[in-house]
Amino acid sequence: MHQLRRKLAHLVGVLLVVSFLTFLLVNLLPGGPERAILGTNATPDAVAELRADLHLDDPIPVRYTRWLGDALSGDLGQSYTQQAPVATLLADRLPVSLTLMLYAQVLALGVAIPLGILAAARAGGWFDRLASTTAFGLLSLPNFIVAVVLVFLFSVGGLSVFGVNVGGYFFPATGYVSFADSPPDHFRAMFLPSLALAAGQIAVYMRLLRSDMIATLQEDFIGMARAKGMPTRTILLRHALKPSSFSLLTVAGINVGALIGGAVIIESIFVLGGVGDLLVRSIFTRDYLVILSTVLVIAVGFVVVNFLVDTLYSVLDPRIRDQHA
Repeated sequence: MHQLRRKLAHLVGVLLVVSFLTFLLVNLLPGGPERAILGTNATPDAVAELRADLHLDDPIPVRYTRWLGDALSGDLGQSYTQQAPVATLLADRLPVSLTLMLYAQVLALGVAIPLGILAAARAGGWFDRLASTTAFGLLSLPNFIVAVVLVFLFSVGGLSVFGVNVGGYFFPATGYVSFADSPPDHFRAMFLPSLALAAGQIAVYMRLLRSDMIATLQEDFIGMARAKGMPTRTILLRHALKPSSFSLLTVAGINVGALIGGAVIIESIFVLGGVGDLLVRSIFTRDYLVILSTVLVIAVGFVVVNFLVDTLYSVLDPRIRDQHA
């Protein structure tokens, strides 16, 4: 319990620092939301009145304390430019971004883990060399380049099979379809964005798991399992995979930040209308409350995911569980 309380206190401190720095940076940006709200022809008196109504002339510590208190009570404020509650805007768009990141993470792990196991089991062979070369190639490509190539091949360019435009039929170039509206259309709309976001992560996870499993396969308990005549599949999946997954689990948690950053671009390319699109639009219009609330939600999600990953260590490794007991 002591360890848990200490970690929770640390998480709260991190969130306070992130929220304050974000508030400070946003308010130090040149310009303000006045022109976005009133237009370029607004008079100085109208601008001054608006700034007074929005409390934009109050000291930054006062404004931060007021905003933080409202946020902790569940009131994220009203969007200056969209004339809607910020909580409503986030609630409408957050499921899209979470779905995209979840699909990308599941796809990345689902592809990388089998490839990493096979590459480690046949280290130095043709499959290992091919997988490693492909991984380096994927790492060198930004996800927005991958997205554009995927759209060209499987959507607007139309990958043809016997004259039939297979790509354009199965994978639309833009737009989001809710799972509740049509599950098949939902998965077709989300496949290319998820693959574009997951491509780089597949390479990272595969290379990491491969390296750890090669080291694990040299351990004495693996040699003992082989001496007992255990099948190779059992050794790989039951004895070597679990102790080799710690680094993978750590990087998967840390890479949530990379997924968030990539999702902002991917959502714009595929016009998904998620939190990333909301954040970009709010930055251009200086919609401070939306920016702050979006960053706060992202920071909370990132910190919570890493907290859960840290907690999972005790499940995977009994030695850590015994230390915390």
